[in-house]
Amino acid sequence: SRAAIARRRAGRATHERPETIALDERAAVQELVEATLPWAALALLPAMALFEAPQIARCLRTFDLAAYGRLFVIAVLGAWTSATGYMVIGRLSALTHQVLGQFKMACLLLGSAVVLGADLNAQQLGGASVTMLSILCYTRATLTQRAALAKRDESGGRDERAGLLGAASPTRRRA
Repeated sequence: SRAAIARRRAGRATHERPETIALDERAAVQELVEATLPWAALALLPAMALFEAPQIARCLRTFDLAAYGRLFVIAVLGAWTSATGYMVIGRLSALTHQVLGQFKMACLLLGSAVVLGADLNAQQLGGASVTMLSILCYTRATLTQRAALAKRDESGGRDERAGLLGAASPTRRRA
């Protein structure tokens, strides 16, 4: 993957398809993360020992194996969730990622009210409701867009100047 990126930067691989370039870049990023993440984690250990020494000493004095075991399981599950989230981010657009983040927050807010019995004021309930309604509208628009693009592609009416929903793009109209 490094050789492909070097060839592209040198201008010799201008004929490659965008999908191939994106895959090469993803592989390069993954290789970089795999090479640097363990060292970054190890570099944090001395800083953690220096800045957290009083808290570490207190924890060792009042060590509760069951509590720390549960905390460890939660930490592993959180790391796994984050890792899978980062893998998914590479396959989504930035807008879809943001919409899913807002959906998660609305679900947490409404879930805390339903499951935990948290008291929510009218502003919080209204905000969560508007968020859910906005996500439904976004999903409907995305599905409509995909259906229109698929229909256009099936009919063979590919127009390079066409916008997202098949209308001519105002920035690419010919005079």
